Amino acid sequence: MLDLIIKNGQCYIDGELKEADVAIQDGKIYKIGQISEEAKETINAEGQTVLPGCIDTQTHFREPGSTDVEDLESGSRAAVLGGVTSLFEMPNTNPPTSNLVEFDKKLQLAKNRMHSNYAFYFGATPDNIEQLSKLKDVEGCCGVKLFAGSSTGKLLVDKEADIEKVISSADVLIDFTRPEASMGYLKLCEAHHVKYVIGTTGFSDQEKKMILDTSKNIPIVFAPNMSVGVNLLISLVEKATQLLKDDFDIEIIEAHHRHKIDAPSGTALRLGEAVAKASGRDLKKEAQYERFGNTGERKQTTIGFSTIRGGDIVGDHTVLYAGTGERVELTHKASSRATFAKGALKAAKFLSHQKSGLFDMQKVLGLSDN
Repeated sequence: MLDLIIKNGQCYIDGELKEADVAIQDGKIYKIGQISEEAKETINAEGQTVLPGCIDTQTHFREPGSTDVEDLESGSRAAVLGGVTSLFEMPNTNPPTSNLVEFDKKLQLAKNRMHSNYAFYFGATPDNIEQLSKLKDVEGCCGVKLFAGSSTGKLLVDKEADIEKVISSADVLIDFTRPEASMGYLKLCEAHHVKYVIGTTGFSDQEKKMILDTSKNIPIVFAPNMSVGVNLLISLVEKATQLLKDDFDIEIIEAHHRHKIDAPSGTALRLGEAVAKASGRDLKKEAQYERFGNTGERKQTTIGFSTIRGGDIVGDHTVLYAGTGERVELTHKASSRATFAKGALKAAKFLSHQKSGLFDMQKVLGLSDN
């Protein structure tokens, strides 16, 4: 017998709301669909929307210090009523949660009072670096919060020397920033023997060489896209290109949100490299990044790129093989940036077993032997 069935509700499935039942067993979703089994409890959700619990990764409940505004109990109660069932709470309280003693006090404050799942951030300061390395074994700690822009008291870490102290205590640094920032982090990681995952794009050839040179001293995963799906696409593109290179024209189309500043995307360029490798072409000579006016007839060896920018598109990539009388398209579409985060964590775990070397996500995922 099932523990609970939520019947007749509207569930968001495959991009649209559909009426479905949801079965719960041992605290987990067991089945979604038309359910005829019996349950210890049944809830009729007709006319209601059934959604999974949301996770709020940044909350401020002001306990200790300002419980007249809100505390852990009232804040988590409000969160649950709003559909948030798990939350991560920030350290900028009074006193701040920036040492192991205060962190344990907050855990005790939360015990048997919070209505949701919870974890707490530990606040980095210029003076608590030696405690950061101990946090991996502290239950209830979801991460370290470094306030580099603005905050109160000692929680503001805005001097480069202090930021370097924080980074030096890490096992792995995961970086999705800008090339100029990444070059600075590259030096810090090398100096302190910190393993480095780079998801940043837009590097110059000289900057890429600096990354390669540094990888002789520390292990680095350098990939324009951490998505498992995109890296599978790269492997498929290499195989498809080997078969189709002589009879099909190859074009790469990418689309991203309006705020992306580099073009083509790093992923599109990586796909271009895969096409060039599999077809025996020189990407620098064969790539065509724009067309305007009378361009003349297309060369068969051209590797074309088209760029779209608009709205909130997370990332779409298509490799088009256009032949005579037929077309083949290999496409990946990202609907959430969570896929990049999951891939980055896989890369970090992979580096835990490496002492030096430059790796891509193909190697991390076992899609390449190189």
